[in-house]
Amino acid sequence: MLFPVAACGLALAGCGFVAAGNRPSTKPDAFLLRGYVSVGGAADGTSGAQCQSPPGVDDIRPGGAVRVADQDGHTLAAGQLSGGVLSTVGGTARCNFAFEIPGVRGGVDRYVIGVGNRPPVSFPARDLRENKPAVLTVP
Repeated sequence: MLFPVAACGLALAGCGFVAAGNRPSTKPDAFLLRGYVSVGGAADGTSGAQCQSPPGVDDIRPGGAVRVADQDGHTLAAGQLSGGVLSTVGGTARCNFAFEIPGVRGGVDRYVIGVGNRPPVSFPARDLRENKPAVLTVP
């Protein structure tokens, strides 16, 4: 009679049920940070078309570095800008460079995001963790 009970226990251990109690009950603290840099002075055109930053804004370009830090300046994650996409709203054309940075750690109240040679911009952690995009505007 002992053999069937032992066999059942081994079968459950192989499925992961027995060891499941040893795993932490907390969820991972990292999230996917989404956002874009919106550059003014873009050439007029059709919304959704590819675009480039105007002269004088050469630090905002596809592949440009995006840095995510805490309030004290400690780097938490990094990524890069995608290609520019033209957005025309109310007759004003802007070139938007999106970014997505996976695995951004939590535990801070604000995230400071820097792109190119621009001054870093601070965002409330709650907004970004709730999937609100980080929008950095370059006039």
